[in-house]
Amino acid sequence: MALADDLKAGIAALDAETTRVGQRIDALVARLAQGTLSDAEKAEVMAALTAEADRLKVLGTDPSAPVPPPSPALQAARRK
Repeated sequence: MALADDLKAGIAALDAETTRVGQRIDALVARLAQGTLSDAEKAEVMAALTAEADRLKVLGTDPSAPVPPPSPALQAARRK
């Protein structure tokens, strides 16, 4: 039971930290929205940061997939 409790606590800590990272990215998106980037640059940066924030927020909250699949580059490196 202690191991299960430790795992649950670890998952909760991961969830809290990834949510904080997502919130920091959200804050950056808000600041970029007020900056002097061109509309195209703003759209590109905001879309990328928003997608990353969403991914991080979900990372620790989906018990069926708590870890996202590795990137294609990481998968290729593992096969070597």
